[in-house]
Amino acid sequence: MSGIQYVHSRNAYLTVRLNTQTVLLFDKGGKAFPLLKFVRGIKTAGAIKWWPAYIPGEDKGPRIQGRICVIRKTEEAIRAAHKRLKQIAGRKQQEIKKETLVYAKYVILFTTFPANEFSAADVLEWYRIRWQIELVFKRFKQIAQLGHLPKHDEESAKAWLYGKLFVALVTEKLIDYAESFSPWGYDVGQLPAAESLA
Repeated sequence: MSGIQYVHSRNAYLTVRLNTQTVLLFDKGGKAFPLLKFVRGIKTAGAIKWWPAYIPGEDKGPRIQGRICVIRKTEEAIRAAHKRLKQIAGRKQQEIKKETLVYAKYVILFTTFPANEFSAADVLEWYRIRWQIELVFKRFKQIAQLGHLPKHDEESAKAWLYGKLFVALVTEKLIDYAESFSPWGYDVGQLPAAESLA
């Protein structure tokens, strides 16, 4: 929540995946926002809904006004999300709350982007695009060990980063090329014409 407050205090807009366990939400009247009740009403895959919502300000300051934007996942994505939650709960030997399984059926975002300029569909689409970038960085961290920067000098840090990015990009290219190989490893177009046995 402190991250949301920080960005808002700098007069910037934000869109974040809502952590239903930690972020307190209120309606315009200051009552607890009935998120569970609202999302349960979205029954169709791909259906989008949004509602105005508020989170508390820092040090009893003014509340931060925003919107909750929700899209229901496909049944396949819901099954995958439930499976992942059960695996995590099994490892930690914890019980899954019923509401956690309900929330897992949706992508739920909190945004402060103005509704008159950005529809709920726009907000969800931009979040989807941002997530693709996040996945690229995650892959780069795995491929080139980009988790931390062991340099303190600006020029050597740049050289280190460029080298790591070069390795990551070449590796990505090689992986793409390898995945496009035919199952038997060579191009049929380069072979002599097939002869009929008939």
